[in-house]
Amino acid sequence: MKKIFSIIMVALFACGTANAQNKNAAMASSKKITENIAQTKEFSILNDGLVSTGIAAKLSGKGPFTLFAVTNDGFDKTLHGTSGKLQHPDKRELFSKIINYHIVQGRLTAQDLKDKIAKGKGETSITALNGETLKVSLVNGKIVIKDASGNSATIVNADVAQANGLVHVVDALLLPIAQ
Repeated sequence: MKKIFSIIMVALFACGTANAQNKNAAMASSKKITENIAQTKEFSILNDGLVSTGIAAKLSGKGPFTLFAVTNDGFDKTLHGTSGKLQHPDKRELFSKIINYHIVQGRLTAQDLKDKIAKGKGETSITALNGETLKVSLVNGKIVIKDASGNSATIVNADVAQANGLVHVVDALLLPIAQ
């Protein structure tokens, strides 16, 4: 009986691990960033922001772009469950600034970021589409991005290929200056 229980637990753990690693398996490298984000449930808040602010049109272009894609849980983690307020028409400009803070012109792989970090002696800076700077470092072997307010987001799924760039899934929202 113990042996059967152990086998079942190992099988469940293996399935759980595979699912966690393939959360974004629905994303197709032949599709553009906006198409994949729109079709992935865990990015519904990000997708609403891309569409409502008009950024989706820009991000549907040729690119290449790198998007640090915040999951719904990441929005809620940072905004303590108040992410719905960003979707109000009065907050559209703020939402636009926040989303543009998660996009970089060009294709930056995880290895590119690690190389820049190494050249920067442990930290590097990248410029987001909104013109503001993000600090990038390695913490316990994971790529961590720090915003102007000192908040940080960790890349939890790197190098998700897209037809017009890359997506790195992050676990928290990054906030530009004076939010």
